[in-house]
Amino acid sequence: MMNLRSTRSSLLFVVALFLLALLPLSVLVVNLARASAPLALPSTPSTAGDWPMYGHDQSRTNYNPDETTISAANVNQLVSRWQQNVFMGTTATSSSPSVANG
Repeated sequence: MMNLRSTRSSLLFVVALFLLALLPLSVLVVNLARASAPLALPSTPSTAGDWPMYGHDQSRTNYNPDETTISAANVNQLVSRWQQNVFMGTTATSSSPSVANG
């Protein structure tokens, strides 16, 4: 028959294993909560024509209602200024340009 000291040690060992098993689950729950949190709005209000964040808005619509330079009348005059082959095999790649302060 086990004595009280060995029973207590066994119980503490089982509790420690149980708590260690819960650790990855708690990390997962925290990461899921962060991922579902709403995106923060920019801290400074944007001016007309500005792109305050990637994709212009939280939905990344890439649509700027204040855009007046490009229109249906002149879109056919747009030309590519540069292109880079990123060698992704047969997979097409795309991206959006990024401009800051200019």
